[in-house]
Parts: sequence; structure tokens; C-alpha cells
Amino acid sequence: RHTRMRRVHSEDKLNGQTCDDALLETGPCKLYPCQSRDCILGQWSGWSHCGLSSQQRMRHRMVVQSPEGEGHECNATLVETTGCSSNRAEDCRISAWTLWSKCDATCHGGQKFRERSVIHPSIHGGSCRLQRLKEVT
Repeated sequence: RHTRMRRVHSEDKLNGQTCDDALLETGPCKLYPCQSRDCILGQWSGWSHCGLSSQQRMRHRMVVQSPEGEGHECNATLVETTGCSSNRAEDCRISAWTLWSKCDATCHGGQKFRERSVIHPSIHGGSCRLQRLKEVT
């Protein structure tokens, strides 16, 4: 829009002609219409993981191009959530081996050992291969 304004420099005197014209004019600018573009959405991300304390997982996507002009709006979900199954099978996790211990005797033989432990037991039917948790030499 554009606007222009003018002022009355002197009022009519002695039966002179009054100023009846508009003092303020406003009009539209002569712009070309915008090119129309539809909303474009990106691909969904992968689902987040369900941890031991998580009750739900989520995924998201982003608006790649915002609509312009007469283009279609982005009337779509950008974040989705879903519940985590409490009965999902999880395999056990085993720690790394510790360093070898010092020999337990200074003469007539002796032994060294190293250990590892179950960090997370298997649950809901998950597997846990039979593995040694202690090695002795």
C-alpha cells in the first residue's frame, strides 16, 4: 500500500471556496502475484528406542518447503508417538573382560584370573548365550 497526505495552507475567507477534497489518499501497490508453492514435508526419521524406563517412542519429520501464495498448507503431523511394548524381548548384555589379576602365588605355580559380569539380564524371552564369566590360567 502507499499513502499520501496534503495539508490545507489557508482556510477559506470572505466566502471563498472551501477545501472539500480528501487530505489523505491510500491505494494498493501494483505488485505481481506470488508464485504458488505447496508445502513439502521431509521423510520420517527412524523410531527412537524403547529403553527400560521408556513408555513411548517417537519419530519426526520437518517442513522442507513452506507454502506460498495459493499453495497447499502443511496440514500434517510432524511428530508421531507410539507406546513401547512392555513384553519386548531383550537379550542380556555382558561387560568387557577385566584385566588379568596378578598371580596369586610367588612360587610353586599359582593362578591368574579375569572376570566379566552380566550388566543387563535377558528379559521377556530374550537370549543370553552361555558364556564364561571367569577365566583362570
